[in-house]
Amino acid sequence: MEIPPRELGADVSLAAARFAADRAIGQTPRTWIGELRPADLVWTDDTTAALLELLRRATDRSWAFLADVDFFRKLFPGLADELSACPEFVAVESLRDTTAVINADSDTLLLAAFFGHLFEDPRRMADALSSIDLPPDTADEIVDLVSGARMLLASIERHDRQFDDRFLNHIAHGLRRPGIVERSRLLAEAFGELDPREHAAMIEITTGVQLALAHPELLDASADSLEALLRREAMDLTDDPVARARIAEAPTAYVLAHDPAALVRHVRLIEPAPAESAVRVSVEALETSDEYVVNVVCRDRWGLLSRLTAVLAAEHLSVNAAGLATWPDGTVLDSFVVSSPSTPEAVVLMQRFEDALRGEPNRPVLREPLPVVDLDNSLHPLHSVLRVTGRDQLGLLSAVTHAVSSAGVVIHHAAVRTTAGVVDDDFEVSRPDNSKIDTQELGIIREQIARAVTRAV
Repeated sequence: MEIPPRELGADVSLAAARFAADRAIGQTPRTWIGELRPADLVWTDDTTAALLELLRRATDRSWAFLADVDFFRKLFPGLADELSACPEFVAVESLRDTTAVINADSDTLLLAAFFGHLFEDPRRMADALSSIDLPPDTADEIVDLVSGARMLLASIERHDRQFDDRFLNHIAHGLRRPGIVERSRLLAEAFGELDPREHAAMIEITTGVQLALAHPELLDASADSLEALLRREAMDLTDDPVARARIAEAPTAYVLAHDPAALVRHVRLIEPAPAESAVRVSVEALETSDEYVVNVVCRDRWGLLSRLTAVLAAEHLSVNAAGLATWPDGTVLDSFVVSSPSTPEAVVLMQRFEDALRGEPNRPVLREPLPVVDLDNSLHPLHSVLRVTGRDQLGLLSAVTHAVSSAGVVIHHAAVRTTAGVVDDDFEVSRPDNSKIDTQELGIIREQIARAVTRAV
């Protein structure tokens, strides 16, 4: 038997795995492949072609062979600890019929299924893709497809809580291009075994996302993103250069959460920027008879949301949702959807807010049992999502927002729900640089909430 050059180790390993799908590999080639070093696994276009051929023909025997010769750990030596323990590549098998017509889109979808099984963390997957010789556009599309599929799966798990125009816009912004949505759906369905209800929810969500992206400017790529499109449409609604500048500097999450007309109304409330101690308030009635939007404009400061929500609680206004936007000059717009049997009085609220913003904020006090705080980094394309569940009690929202601020975490939106005395709240959060948080910040938030209980003892 002629021994191949060691620099062909990756190609030979994948060809052997394809052979192993239905036949036994001899001891000599098995030993040669097993003795390969990471430096021998050179990736080229031919290697990508060999991998795609394997993905279309592999069986469990193929993957068992590659695991036996430690192929994946050698291919990605710097990420060996990040690899999934026992990848089964079920999504690859599930997609074979869907990708029977071989083209660039079907190839990328198969590669996304493969790398999505290898790496749970999209960041580590991106690192792995950058370490091999894949074209950058292909690598980026693989990451987009896997991230989109996981986002869609997380969305259907929370379908009853998250399905609204604001959240659809965020998903659309994360997926970016109409062409990526359908393939993300196919990948999501291959990753997860969906029951009929989940499948229907998936179709409904992806249809909504497609509608959000169905703008000619996005279809012909003359606009970079849904966010850029909405921002431009809002700026087209006003000739005021100050208002246009404010819209241009608005945070991405805020732009995606509102229609262009609302953005213009908000900047008119904001301008001119308020003085340090001043607060502006507007109240808008919603279609539901007992719900109102309370918009609050002021300057940013520590514990702001905690102070504002404490005022709303004292005024017997039940907060159902909250959206927050902070501009580079420190101007803040907080929008609260509240329930009230009568229309809240803007002048009264303005005075209460100004009083609350003077001096140090009151430290919230809770009673046991502690609420449960969990972190989900798959549900949202831009932010982390904190889920808070537990027994409802006075000051809980204020305590949670205080804890989040104490951890140096920014709250972008909150969905607040209480049923039969039990809260089930979602907070979209990030670090100040807009990156997602991790378990370190989660630990601080939990500790701060525990301290609120300690103060109550």
